[in-house]
Amino acid sequence: MKVLQVIASISKLRGGTSTAIANFSVALNRLGILTDIATTDDDGPGKHLNIDCGTFSDAFGGRLIHFRKQTEFYSTSLPMFAWLRRQIRQYDLVHVHGLFNFSACAAAWSAKRANVPYVLTPHGTLDRWGRENRRPHIKRFSIAMVESRILKAASVVHFTSEIERSHAQELRLPFQSAVIPLGVDLSKIDDSVAADRPDDFPSDIGVKPTILFFSRVDLKKGLDILLDAFRDVRTKVPEAVLAIAGDGAPDLMQSLKQRTEALGISSKVHWLGFVSGDEKSWLLKHSSLFVLPSQSENFGLAVVEAMASRLPVIVSPGVALAELVSNSGAGEVCEANAQQLSTAIMGWLQNAERLRAAGESGRQLALQEISLGAFGKRLEKMYSNVLAASPVPN
Repeated sequence: MKVLQVIASISKLRGGTSTAIANFSVALNRLGILTDIATTDDDGPGKHLNIDCGTFSDAFGGRLIHFRKQTEFYSTSLPMFAWLRRQIRQYDLVHVHGLFNFSACAAAWSAKRANVPYVLTPHGTLDRWGRENRRPHIKRFSIAMVESRILKAASVVHFTSEIERSHAQELRLPFQSAVIPLGVDLSKIDDSVAADRPDDFPSDIGVKPTILFFSRVDLKKGLDILLDAFRDVRTKVPEAVLAIAGDGAPDLMQSLKQRTEALGISSKVHWLGFVSGDEKSWLLKHSSLFVLPSQSENFGLAVVEAMASRLPVIVSPGVALAELVSNSGAGEVCEANAQQLSTAIMGWLQNAERLRAAGESGRQLALQEISLGAFGKRLEKMYSNVLAASPVPN
């Protein structure tokens, strides 16, 4: 089997999807499924990766090819479109990642034209919060004219959680669907932990009770709520610190930092910016509690990485993994408001045995349900069913 994965960007600045696409490729190639990735050279707004375009390089156990991004809006790449039209018949199946971008449109159209089946993973682009809060009028028009056709023509639409699927079904469009949780490479979490504290990390992180927010900073992520809750946490756990690993739009970052000043907590809130590799692993291993009070999260890869690192988690009901967290005992599901969140955080920080037990439960959940091996086998089964034109597993 030879599979082409198509995605608009694999820049780390674009959030968890860039990590997810690597895990798709690694999981499939480990099973002997030849996997190529086609993407643009996007590296955030107005930026391009410093990389050769139009030629393959080895990456993630397979091959990777970049094409020049020509516009910011929809990340248009005409060279990618031309390449897809020429080369797409070389693949047994195409896997399209994301919606509301040129790459998804070009890949779906090219596959359909060449009679190559394609699978679509929306990666949260159809979630209710996004449809209602991010340019809703434009999205309604785009769904009616473009995305509805991509969904209908897909052999299967792959969702990473039942919540994500239920939000997409609100569109009342006919499509075949399957739910497969994303996988995480547990070996990286286990093997890449730096022995020493990263030089640029404040000295109280990991020594004092440390609350970790690890995510792209965005309005829907609830960081403003967490800051308000942390002010109240400090009244009962005065030694606690809050580590924020992630970056976002400059205006939003500035307003949040001003909020910490107004709340009187700026000396105990550490802005670490984008963190990856050994530094990321060190943070996950040495924090006390992971908190993500997001309004909407179609999966939550960082939540899985936290659980795999034996770090207890507090998530809001809007995080797709909330039910798994609750049922497994890996943490707590808490409404995204400052009063309830602060109460929950204080309850966890003041109970060391509860933290330890939740950490072990989260680790077992990650091993059994969300490992890269389990993920790859589920993808392989979905692909095989598509190619055999048999019913897709739900």
